[in-house]
Amino acid sequence: MAETSNKYCQLEQEPQKAKTQVEWRVSSQVEFQIAQKNMLQRAQKLATNNNIPQLVWLLEHPHIISLGRSAKKNDILIKNNIPIVHATRGGQTTYHGPGQRIVYLAIRMQNHTKSVREFVQIIQKWAKNAIEACGPKVHTDKNAIGLWVGRKKIAAFGLRIASGIVTHGIAINHEVELKYFKNIIPCGMQHKIYSTTSIANEGYSVSQEKLDRYLKKTCPFL
Repeated sequence: MAETSNKYCQLEQEPQKAKTQVEWRVSSQVEFQIAQKNMLQRAQKLATNNNIPQLVWLLEHPHIISLGRSAKKNDILIKNNIPIVHATRGGQTTYHGPGQRIVYLAIRMQNHTKSVREFVQIIQKWAKNAIEACGPKVHTDKNAIGLWVGRKKIAAFGLRIASGIVTHGIAINHEVELKYFKNIIPCGMQHKIYSTTSIANEGYSVSQEKLDRYLKKTCPFL
């Protein structure tokens, strides 16, 4: 009788454990469309199956201009050969490319908070801790989403929440070529007021592997 009871308890606990598990994945360069498709497929599975682990996925994209759901036609100032894609995330227009660390998520929000605002604060603090471990001192701005060094943006956030699952995530300017941001109005920022920076541009030489270690060490989902 006791043995049967113990087995029953174990079976009941395993789905809950799986529900909070997180896969930590690190890739090299991944095409935007492939990454978005894989991330959204994981989110669909998470919404219907508690045995599927959540996902934190670190990668880079080749040169791309990404249009969020609030993007405007005049966000693109200079047209060139860089592909333009539509993203399912919130936010406006941004650039992704080599030297920028992308952190994609497929996370059950209810495991951490019921508040969208609080979830944003969680990932802001996470990115802030990881970037500051690399050297730059950063802050938030109540008038502009992201992380900043003065009026220079060093990290951007864009999320999508559907069926309780948070997808998309964070873009950290590690050693990305900043000139590409001048071709667009990134995240609605006016160039006369705000600009863009990176960890390298702030004078800190940190390897991608080291940045990844800081991200993993400070990750609130592991």
